[in-house]
Amino acid sequence: MRNDEIFGEQIKVLVADDSAVYRKLVEQTLSESQYAVMFAKSGREAMDIFAKHRPSLVITDWMMPDFSGIELCENIRQQFQESYTYIIILTGMSHKSEVVKGLKSGADDYLTKPFDQEELLARAGVGGRVIELHRQIEAKNRLLEQLALTDALTDLPNRRAIEEWATRQLSGAARYGFEFWIVGSGFGPLQKHQRHLRT
Repeated sequence: MRNDEIFGEQIKVLVADDSAVYRKLVEQTLSESQYAVMFAKSGREAMDIFAKHRPSLVITDWMMPDFSGIELCENIRQQFQESYTYIIILTGMSHKSEVVKGLKSGADDYLTKPFDQEELLARAGVGGRVIELHRQIEAKNRLLEQLALTDALTDLPNRRAIEEWATRQLSGAARYGFEFWIVGSGFGPLQKHQRHLRT
């Protein structure tokens, strides 16, 4: 979840389109206060803006000067996997094979040009709801992970947490050839790792 975005406040939107006309149309469509819109004129500029601001919603043209909206989708999906981004492709292509290609690249939705502003606004609203669902799932997963590594009575790291910590530390020591010392190594969770320790 983005720390600077909470549902009910502004949703960051990146619009990537080399056409000034369509950038303006999208800006007018998303003029509601819940959207904070950023613009890119090319795929590379879009990637730079995305890396810096991490918008939750991306609306991209299919064809751009340097690389396509398809490639933009693929790059976002491959390089930024820690939180979900909803992607809408705007395209003049309406053949089913092209639509399938766009969805397979990682797009969530598509809209043909020239688009209806009310339809784009509605699809952006769907994106907002999907984004919020992903945030709730991510938050619950983090809570479950925390509970799985914490002792309910003491609120301290439990056996599993210590074992995972020991595994990481020992792996790092083995990888870089560092000495690793444990005082009181008879502690249960660490006993199975003793054979990896140097004397």
